[in-house]
Amino acid sequence: MKPPHIAAVGVVVSGVLAGIADGLFADALSVAPTTRLIADFGPTLVGVGFIFAWLHYDEKEHAYRRSPLLNIGILLLAIIFVPVYLVRSRPAGRRFLAVLGFVAALILWITIGQLTMVSTQHLDL
Repeated sequence: MKPPHIAAVGVVVSGVLAGIADGLFADALSVAPTTRLIADFGPTLVGVGFIFAWLHYDEKEHAYRRSPLLNIGILLLAIIFVPVYLVRSRPAGRRFLAVLGFVAALILWITIGQLTMVSTQHLDL
């Protein structure tokens, strides 16, 4: 599977999981805070897993080796450090498109999560 395909699957899967968790456990914060924490942490963990799977293949494709510090940054604050990785790993002229693709994936993830959340909030499970 090519890195863009991994990224697309990751965006859809983690966005759907985040939306389902938000919709089903919206009231859990007042009743059981631990349940809400698990519901938020699970989809985030899936998303980070897809990010690192994509980074693994992308690193080979662009012959760029990530430092351990960059990996830690991506793990802790992906919204800042994934664009840093993209800028460092791409040749001049391709950097902007790579970062723009990341922003588009982020917007898609938020949209999918919101649509899924709205559709699951009204389910009586």
